[in-house]
Amino acid sequence: MSPRTTAQFDEIRQRSRQRIMAAALELFGTRGYASTSINQIAKAAEVSKGLMYNYFESKQDLLQQIVLTNMEEGEQWWQEILALDVSPFEKIEKVTKKSLQVVQEDEHHWRLLTSLMFQPHVLEGMEAIFEQKVTTLQPQATALFEALGVPFPEKEALLYSAALDGMFLQYLSLGAHYPIQEIADHLLDRYRKYHHQLPD
Repeated sequence: MSPRTTAQFDEIRQRSRQRIMAAALELFGTRGYASTSINQIAKAAEVSKGLMYNYFESKQDLLQQIVLTNMEEGEQWWQEILALDVSPFEKIEKVTKKSLQVVQEDEHHWRLLTSLMFQPHVLEGMEAIFEQKVTTLQPQATALFEALGVPFPEKEALLYSAALDGMFLQYLSLGAHYPIQEIADHLLDRYRKYHHQLPD
């Protein structure tokens, strides 16, 4: 058998890292962050405790990497949509649809992530990361609503974000009983009229 290449080793490391993060999120979401130990995570991920420390400095670092990874994935498709050569309304429509798709494709994952937000002190130490993301993304969202011609675009961007968050929380709580697609369409109707008013 020929020795593994650097690319193969990198792939193995990435798979191990993802398995550890998935096991940790499952335990953090079901048992609680404070009640979950590194030993429990290692056992669930089927790796040694020593190997875990090759990837993450501590339980807090592991949690931060889980949250940061999800934020970066969301930011990536957000930037891809913003870069499209389509109207402001179409960008908002695509962001809305993509947001729904991401949550609906892995409800369990997002239910676990949401549960972290309601655990006291779990996200302490991440304030700087959140502030950095908000500093980058909020002006972009404001500019998008400004281009659409919505009054008070900064407030509208915040309202839109809050509406999505509330929609997803209701959906994750109520499941199929919550008409998420109908509510998303109703939200888009709020902006469709501005789209029709824009000059060609």
